[in-house]
Amino acid sequence: MANIHNLKELNKLKRDLKHNDHVCFKISNKIIKYKVTCYLLTNLDGYNDQIFNILKINKRKIAKEAYGYCAYGAITSLAQWPKSKASDYPALTRLVKNLYELLEKKQVKYKVGDKIKIKTWEQMKKQYGLDKNKDIDINCEYRFHKKAEKQIKKLKTKRIVTIKKTGKNKNDGYRVKEVDWLIADNMIECLIKPEPILSRFEILDL
Repeated sequence: MANIHNLKELNKLKRDLKHNDHVCFKISNKIIKYKVTCYLLTNLDGYNDQIFNILKINKRKIAKEAYGYCAYGAITSLAQWPKSKASDYPALTRLVKNLYELLEKKQVKYKVGDKIKIKTWEQMKKQYGLDKNKDIDINCEYRFHKKAEKQIKKLKTKRIVTIKKTGKNKNDGYRVKEVDWLIADNMIECLIKPEPILSRFEILDL
């Protein structure tokens, strides 16, 4: 029986997932468990439904996409899930991979307290272009406005800002201490790693 905790572990597994293998999804430091079954994906009193509810996806639709054929199965109190073909483990494995990939897309990349560097106006203009208002036309829910650029240019931190609030998923963007604009992942150049704290002995050696 395999115990899988992330997509990397799943890709390293030299076989398809099998009946009774266990999969874990980590979401905001919470572990969501999932059990692979060979006939119905679950009739485990909603045990497997948690991940689909969190991702807000239609389980029959994603099952059909992963299987490559129309999922079937009676909708009763004991059979809440679409069946795969008998022992179609490759299909069940594809479904779990799809879930991990969807989860990675939703995961918040940075946390409160992280220092991040905002891309320059020139970088974003070249990468995304301008909209009709001459703001950066980033392909997400947000635009990078000229007013935001003016605020960031006034900073003495070389475009480095500190995250003070994150949303529930990456599409919510980040609030930072230094400016009054929401920052999206597409606007961020990199995470600034904190410098290591030297001990007094290391300082004396210097």
